[in-house]
Amino acid sequence: ARSLQLGAGESGKSTIVKQMRILHVNGFNAEEKKMKIQDIKNNIKEAIETIVTAMGNLAPPVELANAENQFRIDYVLNLANQIDFDFPPEFYEHTKTLWQDEGVKACYERSNEYQLIDCAQYFLDKIDIVKQNEYTPSDQDLLRCRVLTSGIFETKFQVDKVNFHMFDVGGQRDERRKWIQCFNDVTAIIFVVASSSYNMVIREDN
Repeated sequence: ARSLQLGAGESGKSTIVKQMRILHVNGFNAEEKKMKIQDIKNNIKEAIETIVTAMGNLAPPVELANAENQFRIDYVLNLANQIDFDFPPEFYEHTKTLWQDEGVKACYERSNEYQLIDCAQYFLDKIDIVKQNEYTPSDQDLLRCRVLTSGIFETKFQVDKVNFHMFDVGGQRDERRKWIQCFNDVTAIIFVVASSSYNMVIREDN
């Protein structure tokens, strides 16, 4: 059986494929988990950058509960264009303190008004775990981790002696022209919609 996951970007297509792999293909090996650590750290960085940027852009804007944390916001905003960021200890300190600020939490609660990755709260709550040198992602961490899908990826597994081939494709508009390559001999199409995004526009329309 060949199934194709379709849907807008960030709707959960890759998450379904990862879940099938965990359930039916013995999950992810140690090397694959190690390779995802950087992606998870990047999710934390993107999340806090997005939230503190939105604080001043929302109408009405959101103020810090503790004005003394402003220098921490300045620190985070200065990271926006840094490439190959090495995540020093002060990054985790500033991010954790900001995440505990009630003003930042209030801005997070309004995340339907701007584009924020779904895993923001999950990983911001796990800063103390992720920052450890010996950190190894759990299966749940891998499911939550957000990485832009570009191209076409196939996952094979067997259930009750039936062979399944699942195709995961990128959902952004510039990726959709690649979908046609996957339609030959497809048994089923699964169109994925994120129920958590019912009151949001897709990223390209923001």
